[in-house]
Amino acid sequence: MNSPKRRILAAVVGLALTAAACGSDDESNAASPATDGSSDGAAPAPDGALPGGTVFVSGSSTVEPISIRVGELAGELSGGELDVVVEGPGTGDGFKKFCGGESDISGASRPIKDSEAETCASNGIEYVELEVAIDGLSVLTNPNNSAVDCVDIPTLYALLGPESEGFDNWSDATDLGAAVDAAGPFPDAELEVFGPGEESGTYDTFVEFAIEGLAEERVGEDSIFTRADYSSSANDNFIIEGIAGSDTSLGWVGYSFFDANRDALKALSIDTGGG
Repeated sequence: MNSPKRRILAAVVGLALTAAACGSDDESNAASPATDGSSDGAAPAPDGALPGGTVFVSGSSTVEPISIRVGELAGELSGGELDVVVEGPGTGDGFKKFCGGESDISGASRPIKDSEAETCASNGIEYVELEVAIDGLSVLTNPNNSAVDCVDIPTLYALLGPESEGFDNWSDATDLGAAVDAAGPFPDAELEVFGPGEESGTYDTFVEFAIEGLAEERVGEDSIFTRADYSSSANDNFIIEGIAGSDTSLGWVGYSFFDANRDALKALSIDTGGG
């Protein structure tokens, strides 16, 4: 079903940093080619059934479980004639394939960037955006990390921003934390960081919420990114395993992955300025 022109952009919308006041007990977009209603050369399907063919879905690992389930249902409705192939290399990598005409549907956990939309346009790729879900973003540590329950945005910057390169102990961020008015805490404990890589829309969202403001103010608009020296992966399960495997870890994933593994993880409350 690789239509050369019209495709569908399937998006998780409302991806936001899960926030709660410290001390409280409360713990984007995808594109895919819109077709003319028939798969490549396939005969019209009977009423209530889907046509046969192949659909390739790439993009966000956050959207991937949804795409897999929808693909299974589509296969059933087509009587096994429709083959849906799904992968989740990350939002950015997914858009590269999508705007290059390699995929039919692109799942994303952030809006398509202007530069990506321009690439689609230059390649004659028209798309329809569909909002398919709402997700949140969870900042996590190990349940054994009793020293940390709540952090504010400056603390996240001090631990994970571009100026924290080389910090391998939470306490290494103390001086930087003081400079940015971070509340901490910064215990004397090993700091192992796990999170998505730059190809991920979840990474982009985290940078927007936790890093961008202070990074632009302190080091300039060319340094709006996280520290590079952490364990990054497009595989959310790898991130979950890393956080769960280190007693004083720190990391972030989409809320749905935390929710599915909450027995092995501890979600931190985020003070976004309300106290």
